[in-house]
Amino acid sequence: MLDFPMATTAASRAISVSECLLRREALENALTDLRLEGLTPTPDMQLLLERFINGDLNEEQLIKAVLAR
Repeated sequence: MLDFPMATTAASRAISVSECLLRREALENALTDLRLEGLTPTPDMQLLLERFINGDLNEEQLIKAVLAR
């Protein structure tokens, strides 16, 4: 499970709730795989991923933000 909670505030989103849930599940699975390899996301990476899950970033923006780090 992700180390950060689901956002509980009602913010305007560019994606549906179902898309948000799909993104969260996919990222939880990916992070579980990484943790099995002994890797964990940094706090700033967790914030980026949460922004992606909530629809504040699209896939392209997330990739650019990760590569810019």
